[in-house]
Amino acid sequence: MGIYTVVLLLSPAYVYTIINPIMKTNNNFLKSIVYLALVLFAFSCEKPPEPEPVSQEPVMPPLTHTGANTFGCYIDGELFVANEGPSVWSIPPVSGSFDEETRELKVQGTKYDGESREYIYLFSNIDDSAGEYQFETYGGEALGYSGLYNDLCDYYYLDRPDLGRLNILYLNEETNIISGTFNIILSNTNCVESASMQIIDGRFDFRY
Repeated sequence: MGIYTVVLLLSPAYVYTIINPIMKTNNNFLKSIVYLALVLFAFSCEKPPEPEPVSQEPVMPPLTHTGANTFGCYIDGELFVANEGPSVWSIPPVSGSFDEETRELKVQGTKYDGESREYIYLFSNIDDSAGEYQFETYGGEALGYSGLYNDLCDYYYLDRPDLGRLNILYLNEETNIISGTFNIILSNTNCVESASMQIIDGRFDFRY
């Protein structure tokens, strides 16, 4: 083991006691080597910076029209973002259909949270262009929200003046992409907790 290897392995104080007699010989080359070793030793003791933690919280998906199969909104102020299920057998985050002959649109957003699941359903009839449309209520029988393994009621589309609107921003029947925004007030007069559910700032990007 050479003198330079020894210098790198020993503590700075001990190294100084060893090399001090040598340094008194005015050997400039040795002095440079020793100082360099001390500097390297000091830097080797510094800990690397801790990586920034990656947030696992869901975020509202952006407004897109690429067929990204995203779906998000706020339900009574709580963020709802459709996500992947725990297995390959789970319902996709965004599912549904658009019948290009009857013009009937059905979109479902599914959110998995541990054992519980939440579903939001959109129903409307779309013509050949983007624009604002009414929701289809099917006589008050259309289910707008349902939950599985949670304590919330089911809510329905009822004929009411403030039901809400569906705004189709993009429709491409060649690439089978439809996207838009929505706001809804769903109802359940039999629900003890609340007779209505407000869904705002909704958006979806669906490849049917």
